[in-house]
Amino acid sequence: MREFIEKYQSWNLNPIPLKPRQKLPKLKGWQTEDQTAKFTAGDNIGCVLGDVVDIDCDWPAVSRYVHYFVPTDCVFGREANPAAHFLVHAPGVKPFKYV
Repeated sequence: MREFIEKYQSWNLNPIPLKPRQKLPKLKGWQTEDQTAKFTAGDNIGCVLGDVVDIDCDWPAVSRYVHYFVPTDCVFGREANPAAHFLVHAPGVKPFKYV
């Protein structure tokens, strides 16, 4: 887990502990406080993105081609799809959820 926390920090992201097997912050103050020392075994990892956009490519076929359109070296995922998330610096972007 420490390896991923340090990787996200190297990308200037603020990792936060999430409840195990969930996408919910484990602790209060996650929006503003540094919580990297508060991770425990079993926690999920989330990040406060700020002006970074996460392009989430759930389909491995899409992630094979997205690098042609998204200029970034910040790529990560899971064993089944290691290039599932592409992080892009996008100052001034407005958040939205596409479902």
